Amino acid sequence: IRDEVVTMLVAGHESTGATLSWALHLLSHHPLVTQRVEAELDEALGGRTPGFQDLPRLSYLAMVLKETLRLYPAFWMLTRTPQTDDELSGHRIPAGSILMFSSYVTQRRPDFWPNPEAFDPERFLPERSEGRPQFAYYPFGGGPRVCIGARLGEMQALLTLATILQRYAFHAVAGRRVEPAAMLSLRPKGGLWMTLHERAC
Repeated sequence: IRDEVVTMLVAGHESTGATLSWALHLLSHHPLVTQRVEAELDEALGGRTPGFQDLPRLSYLAMVLKETLRLYPAFWMLTRTPQTDDELSGHRIPAGSILMFSSYVTQRRPDFWPNPEAFDPERFLPERSEGRPQFAYYPFGGGPRVCIGARLGEMQALLTLATILQRYAFHAVAGRRVEPAAMLSLRPKGGLWMTLHERAC
């Protein structure tokens, strides 16, 4: 129980904070996507604070979040330990081995994701997602060991982004290189240098 509670806290703060940083970074470099997000927020919320009941009306913002998590999954490396001997792609895996795998790598594979380095939220439209393997996208892990805080983290990130973006615009400071730092979560190395401006409504 303790481990599950700690995981909820991490998923609701550490990873969510990193994801919000990456989302603002990506949006600051993609003004057309930002305009669509702002239009959706204006129509769905009309300036009021978003709540849980608004999530179904924020479908484009949800795709932006998914695409952010595809490019910069907070939990970039996961481990699993088989309880019995197994075989994986012709390789013997003894029980007790530590298997490490990276959603950061899988979620940029060109055989799963055309133009994988591009920021394209619409790749998560239902018609473009059809036929994609189940584990081509797993920012929170999967199966019975999927992160217990996954839904909480997504909901928190969406409502926080909606609250921020309906009032403010973020612009990346020119000349500052942004690189991922692979720590507990995948975060921007040295932080993000951005300017904040109140949106003209």
